[in-house]
Amino acid sequence: VIEKCLDCKWERFGKTTFIFTQLWFVVLLCVFSAGFLDNPYACTDIKTGFQAATGILAAITFLIMSALLARQFVNGHVVHINLGRFELPIPRLMTNQWQFF
Repeated sequence: VIEKCLDCKWERFGKTTFIFTQLWFVVLLCVFSAGFLDNPYACTDIKTGFQAATGILAAITFLIMSALLARQFVNGHVVHINLGRFELPIPRLMTNQWQFF
């Protein structure tokens, strides 16, 4: 029953979110590459447009991720990490090892 429930959640929500997230970062990487890595000393209008688009996409990404972290923190979706005498609540999004690299 649990396996069927997880499969259903993956098919209806998880797969779409995962694919959209990966496509978003691929687009961001391509725009960044076109704006900053391709002939880095050129100063054309197209290159400036790619650089501005990179900044806008990065700002949108930052806002979305910040809102997600805030929502997780407010709703109590946190992991408590002990640092000596202190207990630090960390939102679940930040507990993934890949978030720190």
